[in-house]
Amino acid sequence: MNAMQKKRPAPADVVEVTRHLALMARLKQGPAETLTQSSQLLPWLSPIAALIARGDAASAAMRRHPELFPPFAADMCAAAEASPRPAEILTALARFLERSERLRDRLAQALLYPLILFHLLLIGLVGFSELVLPAVLLPMARAHDASSHLTRDLTSLIGFLTTFHVLALLALLMGIALDTAAVGARDFVKPLARRLPFAAPLRNLGDQALWSRALGALLRAGVELPVALEKACQVVPHGRLHRQLEPVANLVRRGSTLANALDRTPDLEPVLGWAAAAGAALEDMAGAFTAAADTLESTVERRCELTVRTAGPLAMACVGLFVTAGLLAFWVPFYQLTTSMW
Repeated sequence: MNAMQKKRPAPADVVEVTRHLALMARLKQGPAETLTQSSQLLPWLSPIAALIARGDAASAAMRRHPELFPPFAADMCAAAEASPRPAEILTALARFLERSERLRDRLAQALLYPLILFHLLLIGLVGFSELVLPAVLLPMARAHDASSHLTRDLTSLIGFLTTFHVLALLALLMGIALDTAAVGARDFVKPLARRLPFAAPLRNLGDQALWSRALGALLRAGVELPVALEKACQVVPHGRLHRQLEPVANLVRRGSTLANALDRTPDLEPVLGWAAAAGAALEDMAGAFTAAADTLESTVERRCELTVRTAGPLAMACVGLFVTAGLLAFWVPFYQLTTSMW
């Protein structure tokens, strides 16, 4: 297998392939045949085509290569293979992948601008503590009383900061590189959720939208509710929300209603509880959860826009604090020194 085949496809390429699967399904061509033909133009599909040639179903081949297709795509493909309406299911899969990618891109854009401002403020804080404070406080302290304990302590502290300021800047630059790479990869687990206070709630809301849309697509494809809950949980692969959603399928299997099971999940938005209470029929719940996903995505869009709009004024306020601290660091000792001289 050459390097091109090992390369992970771009999300847009996966979306295009699923759209092609849906189109060919309308022409009565199965996913296995479509993927085999597409592998002649898309080398990254060659591992899938090889497994199909050995007798695997398209969904089974996808499941054996999660680096090419997410598990949810394999589950939807399996539902399409067993359904008399495969085109509708594959169209829903393409729509889900497209909407989820658009949502992740929007979250990445909303995080990138505040992240840049946050790092610039950290650089300004390091520069302020390393350059401005020693240049202002130390000469005035020495001029006031060169033998005082305050002057000696301040001299020791400034010497320590001067010695290690290069290491501090290197650590800060490394953190900038890691955070920027995390945004580029749309991985919001770490370190952004720890450093940006709004990152974790925003990501949690986006994951709820993805889960709701995945559940709606699976229910519309005819997947039984407990199985659909298990498979939809795969689109939220980590974090607190995943741990809270995992027991829901077992609760439903034991006889609990979906609405009561979701009531035990404290972090879910109320719109998901309303969707669960929309009705007992799978079609009713499928439409309700799809509508809930649209509502949550609109909420994410508004919060992302608000985040970008408020990041600039907050950054300017922090810069104003730095400037104020610099002025105070100069004028307070200067005032004390001049008054003592008089």
